[in-house]
Amino acid sequence: MYLTGVVASPWLGKMADAFGRGRVLIASLLLMLSIVLTTSYSLPVIIAGIVRA
Repeated sequence: MYLTGVVASPWLGKMADAFGRGRVLIASLLLMLSIVLTTSYSLPVIIAGIVRA
């Protein structure tokens, strides 16, 4: 997880310089939303596990 952030942060910074912060932010949020939606079937189980911990 942290290794992904180490790689993604400089890359997204360059993308923000090239395309603007707003566009990169929206694209990043849409990507995260798509990942959440594809795993939404198991998301309630994960939340229940976090709440019970």
